[in-house]
Amino acid sequence: MPEWPEIHHLARQMAQELPGIALCEARIAQPKCLNLPEEAWRERVLGRVVQAVRAKGKWLDVALEGGYRLRINLGMGGEILLSEAGEAPAEKWRALFSLADGRKIGIHFWWFGSLHAVGPGEAHPPFDKLGPDMLSVDEQDFARAYAGRRSPVKVLLLKQEILSGMGNYYVHDVLFRAGLHPARSGDSLSGEEWQRLYSAVREVFTDALVMGGSDYERDLYNQLGRYSAMQVGYREGLPCPVCGTAIVSQRVGAANSYFCPHCQR
Repeated sequence: MPEWPEIHHLARQMAQELPGIALCEARIAQPKCLNLPEEAWRERVLGRVVQAVRAKGKWLDVALEGGYRLRINLGMGGEILLSEAGEAPAEKWRALFSLADGRKIGIHFWWFGSLHAVGPGEAHPPFDKLGPDMLSVDEQDFARAYAGRRSPVKVLLLKQEILSGMGNYYVHDVLFRAGLHPARSGDSLSGEEWQRLYSAVREVFTDALVMGGSDYERDLYNQLGRYSAMQVGYREGLPCPVCGTAIVSQRVGAANSYFCPHCQR
C-alpha cells in the first residue's frame, strides 16, 4: 500500500509534470471508483487545466482551474504512470487520462482505490476528516495528538483522522527504531518515548522519500523505489538486526505486528 513516502514522491513528480496542462479526456474502466455518476464526474474534471498537485496523508490532491479538485487515493495498492506522446500507455489501468500535450496518465488500483471530483468549496468527507499530515507537525503537537489515548500505539499511528500518512508497511520499523512495543497504550508512554517515536517517524519517512519510496512501489516514471531497509517488518522468525532475538508477530488492532521481544519490551 502506498503510504506517506510514496504519495509525497508521486506528488512531487506530478507537480513537475502537470501544472499548465489540461486533462482532455479520460477512459474509465471502473466507474465504481468515482464519487459521482460518470457524466457528472467528467463535467468537473475534463477540459480543466492542472494548477497544482500536493499530497496529504495517503491522498493526492490535484487542483484544477475554476476551483475544482481531483483527489486520488490508491487504496490498498496501485500505480500512477506517465507515458510520453506516441508511447504505449500502461497495460493495466482503471482510468486513463489524455493530456493536452499528447501524453497520457494511467491510474491502476489493486483494491479500494478512488478518483473523486470535488467542486469549488464543496465538502469532501474522506479528505476533510484527515488529520494533519504526519510530517507537518512539530514534536509537541505530535505528542499532544496521541498522548492520553488508551489504544495501542500502533493502532494510534494508523488512525488517519489523528495524523495522516502512516500505514501498516512502515509502522513496524518506526516502532522498532523507537524501541516501543506495538501494544503499548498511548497513555503509558513517557515524554522521552514520544520524542523517540517522533524522531523515528521523521527518520524513516525522510529516508524513504529520498529513496523514492519502498522497493516494491513504482513512481510516475515506472521506476521502483529504493527503500528496502525493513528491519523487523514481515520478518517473523528471523534474527533481530540489533540483538539477534527471533522476531515475533502478534495481532495488534486489525493486523499482525512484527517486533523484537527483547528490544521492544
